Amino acid sequence: MEGKASSTTSRTLTPEQRDWIASEGERIFSERVSEEEKRQHHGQYVAIDVVDGRYAFGADPLDAHERLQPIPEGHFEFGRRIGLPFRAPRSIRL
Repeated sequence: MEGKASSTTSRTLTPEQRDWIASEGERIFSERVSEEEKRQHHGQYVAIDVVDGRYAFGADPLDAHERLQPIPEGHFEFGRRIGLPFRAPRSIRL
C-alpha cells in the first residue's frame, strides 16, 4: 500500500475498513490532485479526507495532517508521499 490511513478517533479499524480508506484515498489522489500539483509538491506529503475529498499538502506527514484540520467526526484521513515512497521523518511517529 502506498499511503497510510488514519482516523480522527482512536478506534480500531477492520482490515476491510483500512482497505476501503486506502483505495478511496488513492482514487481521490489520482482523480482530484492535478498533475501540476503533483509536480509542485513532489517529495512532500498529502493528507486526504476520504469522505469529503478535501486534501492538504505538507513538508511531512504531521504538517499535511495539521493543514487538513478540522476533520469532522466520522471522517477518515489518508496520507501518502507524492512521487516518492512513504518515509516518516524520525521525529514523527504515526
